[in-house]
Amino acid sequence: MKAAAESQACGGGATRVPPDGMLPSQRALFDIPREICYLNAASWSPLPIATQEAGRLGVARKGKPWGIDPARFHSNNLNAREARRRG
Repeated sequence: MKAAAESQACGGGATRVPPDGMLPSQRALFDIPREICYLNAASWSPLPIATQEAGRLGVARKGKPWGIDPARFHSNNLNAREARRRG
């Protein structure tokens, strides 16, 4: 269930907002135990599961720099700069 909701919200297009303006529950996108109601999103917000996984992959890659193809390293930087430039 988490994967389906995460795919829909993160990669499957924009989340639709009903006419009443209330977003549907996004709980499945986060690793928050059912018994937790976390409301302090102003300064410390939880990261979506997809973001946590991307961070883990990036740190793991950086932990073994000898395995990074130099050409890929530079193309990733260029892609990131171009994405930032587009806004």
